[in-house]
Amino acid sequence: KGTIHWTDETREVPPLVLTDVALVARNQGRQHALRLDATPPALWGDRFSARGAFTQPLLSRAKSQWQDWSGQLYAGFTRVDVSELRRYADLGVDLKQGRGAVRAWVDVAKGQLVGGTADVALAEVDVTLGQGLKALALESIKGRLGARQRGNVSEFSTEGLAFDTRDGLRWPGGNVRVLHTAGDGKIEARGELTADRLDLAALSQIADRLPLSPTVRTALASHAPAGLVQRLQANWQGPLDHLKQYQVKGAISQLAL
Repeated sequence: KGTIHWTDETREVPPLVLTDVALVARNQGRQHALRLDATPPALWGDRFSARGAFTQPLLSRAKSQWQDWSGQLYAGFTRVDVSELRRYADLGVDLKQGRGAVRAWVDVAKGQLVGGTADVALAEVDVTLGQGLKALALESIKGRLGARQRGNVSEFSTEGLAFDTRDGLRWPGGNVRVLHTAGDGKIEARGELTADRLDLAALSQIADRLPLSPTVRTALASHAPAGLVQRLQANWQGPLDHLKQYQVKGAISQLAL
């Protein structure tokens, strides 16, 4: 056990001091396992655990060549202030505020981050999900979020996601999965969407805070749909503003346009 002082010269932040550190590293053949348990500063939250399990290719030049490794990282925080965490790490979104519990699994392929899954239970969240979008202010959020990127194929999903915004909207929870393949000249763009318990009125009201395509955002603003999508399956070919083929089936209650 010991103490770690982390100085990041690429950011204008004070050194991060982790105390009561326990570090274990095991290397057996092409398998590598790491575990770190540490106590962060009081402002960060409670003691946390991080683990990694990786495999290196058969023809890798050296065991220390971590850029060749593939596997998964895990981190668990029973209580964390993400506004402190974002000062030292790129979270992929502009998360200015949020406190609570987080568990995250990050997938690594040849030393590169290619996707991840997070279970969150946070309160007082202030997040901006993309450039040019309005901030999404939440009283609370709970559920699972996932994202993947492999070449020109991207995937986003939620499981049991429920949240309350500070201006009174409630997202009822449910599951969403979007799979999109970008066109590259050789193949056409195509996508798939599956969803359940999708509140169309709430979606319309927060559309300017979500990373939706301009076509979808304009349609929501123009038609102001309301109703609860019990289940939905859709697939399409071509760009969203010029579809060549699509198929949609599902069940919606209390639909209004």
